[in-house]
Amino acid sequence: MNAVEPSDPGLHPGDLDTVLGRLLGRLGHTLNRWSLREVDRTGSATTLLIEAHVRTGGSGETERHVGLTTAELPAGTVAGTDMLHGIRWSLWMHPHDPRLPGLARAVDPEHLRRLIGAEPLFEPLLALRMISYRPLRRAVLRADVGATAQTPARSIYLKVLPDDVAAATVLRHRLLSEADVPVAPVLAAPELGMVALGGLAGRSLASRLVHHRTREDDAQQILGVLDRLPATVLDLPTRPGWAARLSDLAPRTHPLLTDQQRRWDTVLEKIHSGLQRQDPGPLVPVHGDLYEAHLLFDGGALTGLLDVDGVGPGHRIDDAACLLAHLSVLPTVDPRYRNATTELRELRERLSASITGPAAGSDAVSPHDLALRTAAVVCTLLPPDPVLRGTPRAEAARHHARELALQRLQIIESLVAPPH
Repeated sequence: MNAVEPSDPGLHPGDLDTVLGRLLGRLGHTLNRWSLREVDRTGSATTLLIEAHVRTGGSGETERHVGLTTAELPAGTVAGTDMLHGIRWSLWMHPHDPRLPGLARAVDPEHLRRLIGAEPLFEPLLALRMISYRPLRRAVLRADVGATAQTPARSIYLKVLPDDVAAATVLRHRLLSEADVPVAPVLAAPELGMVALGGLAGRSLASRLVHHRTREDDAQQILGVLDRLPATVLDLPTRPGWAARLSDLAPRTHPLLTDQQRRWDTVLEKIHSGLQRQDPGPLVPVHGDLYEAHLLFDGGALTGLLDVDGVGPGHRIDDAACLLAHLSVLPTVDPRYRNATTELRELRERLSASITGPAAGSDAVSPHDLALRTAAVVCTLLPPDPVLRGTPRAEAARHHARELALQRLQIIESLVAPPH
């Protein structure tokens, strides 16, 4: 059975009261109240991370995080299932994520202390906190560790991924390290889908923009680090770029733009027809998901390339389009970027010139082709329709999401406009 589709009327708080109450009740908990912490919609599946306040037996109220999803999961990996409006929902108790078996160990200080005892690089553990968590997909934690005889105090990053992805991530880090690409060092072999990585110096390009610290050669440094990606990654599986997956990622009818259907149809048609006529160039090593949070700078130097899980064969134009698309929408993400419009414009212009102008030589691409692929990526960055309905807070969230979608639609229209 499909999950709540983007065009569906969504869930009301009473729906979640019902399904959560039943599922938690079967586990011996009484639900007092809850709040929604994370929503992920992948394909037809909806996944929720919920902070639930429960009572168990005669004990006082405790806070538990639970996952609730319509995704199909293997039998025996969830704590319970229940039907709501003809849709099957599965529940698990955090940190026992059905697709991230390493998460329970990653958040267990005792397990990490045992790891510390086995590996001098890791001692002693001072603090552990979750940096990001996308249920069923990935989590990143930071462990702050004290000094040893060999190393100063520092932070270690624990990336939790499905087992097969974790092993592939380690391989990519090692291939890139051997080519002197500035990626985080792997500190231990993956253990139940958990990869331990060292930290890198520097602050993200996003921070650099907010604090007005960009430099003229930033664009050249970014393209330079892409040039350093080794040919060995061309033997890795090919993952189509964002533009090539547009039909799967951008709905033909967007639920936040139903009254703007003609505009949405027009931009999608221009992008699809333009992409069909394009030659994206030869397969070369690419990052695969390049944007401002994945680039670290320290002073005047690019010091880190992060989240290299998607490194492999691809097209350089797609890496450039991905970064340009994210830079284009930053002012809609955080008001601080509205004070960095000059820096954003100059960086976009330099990136574009570096791949479309004389400096690119025979590898130069058409500015219009780059703009169309950038527009395709922005299409994938439109916000989803919020899942909750029926309360003033939920309706305010939907209004905000619609305003965001309209702003990004305007960006897409400007990108697909015919060149002068």
